[in-house]
Amino acid sequence: MNAEKATDLIENHLKGLNLDPTLCRGDESGKWSMRVGDAIVWINVFNSPIDSDDWFMQVSSPLFKMPEKNTEAICIDLLELGSNMYTCGMVKRDNWFYILSLQPLNELMPSTIAFIIDKVAFYRNDFFGKMDFKYAGSWAEETITQEEQG
Repeated sequence: MNAEKATDLIENHLKGLNLDPTLCRGDESGKWSMRVGDAIVWINVFNSPIDSDDWFMQVSSPLFKMPEKNTEAICIDLLELGSNMYTCGMVKRDNWFYILSLQPLNELMPSTIAFIIDKVAFYRNDFFGKMDFKYAGSWAEETITQEEQG
């Protein structure tokens, strides 16, 4: 699998979701952004900085910015929620929590793309709903969404 083949698979999947791939494309090659429910979902295709022959697809969605209150309890709950995730993980980068899946391109099939996008969006929407209900008011409203490409 190479970046061109992965781009074709990803863009065909986007068309199957009735999305225009040209509107989903980022400013850089190998990047797409879309909404799935309330989730912003980003897809990035890139090669390994260690071995340029190794290519990966990363699908991620911002969950929320580091909370202002209840930080320790929220982090513990996120770790517990993350223990039941399949093919995805929860990460903190800078001041944001994300749902993330990283897949090698050599294993990428159309069904894998659909499954990963669905899982990332599902976990983001599900976890955000649970955390927002339990910890309402723990973060400023403007820190809940992140519109820029990750």
